Amino acid sequence: MYNKTEDEELNSVYIKDYLKAYFEDSSEENAFMIYGQLMLRICEGGKVPMPLMNVTNIALSLDPDADTKDMFPEMPETELYLKIKGKNGRYWLPLFTDRSEMQGIEDTNEVKEITIKELVELAHSLPALNGILINPYTDGFTLVQEQLEIMLETEPSWKEAFDKERAAHENEE
Repeated sequence: MYNKTEDEELNSVYIKDYLKAYFEDSSEENAFMIYGQLMLRICEGGKVPMPLMNVTNIALSLDPDADTKDMFPEMPETELYLKIKGKNGRYWLPLFTDRSEMQGIEDTNEVKEITIKELVELAHSLPALNGILINPYTDGFTLVQEQLEIMLETEPSWKEAFDKERAAHENEE
């Protein structure tokens, strides 16, 4: 049985490597390598840090003595995920490949680890969003709604191939 370590779940260093290659040479091939690495990380159950909005500041500005849980009892956690406003005024969900990419965020006081698949599903389910912005403070690589839809549609095929490859590797050992 293959057990993932926490480091493996949070390891998105290869995504960063492919982003770097893409920004050095913005070829279609390098863009596909980013998508491929994202799909691999989805199949692995890879996680990324997701900053939450600082509801304490919001609540304190409304009522300094209030408990934020009492003020937002019906608000789903996904509504609290930090969104990045783009140049066109529309919003993106950020995908940070690691915590170091989050430097400079001031509107958060909590970070939750979520799977990349959850992030893609969430962004795709919110039509008011443009999509996902990978490492918005450094790289700024975008995945628009149409790309997210393709990723979700092809994920079962990727997962099947990934599982077969992993099983073959385990049988060799």
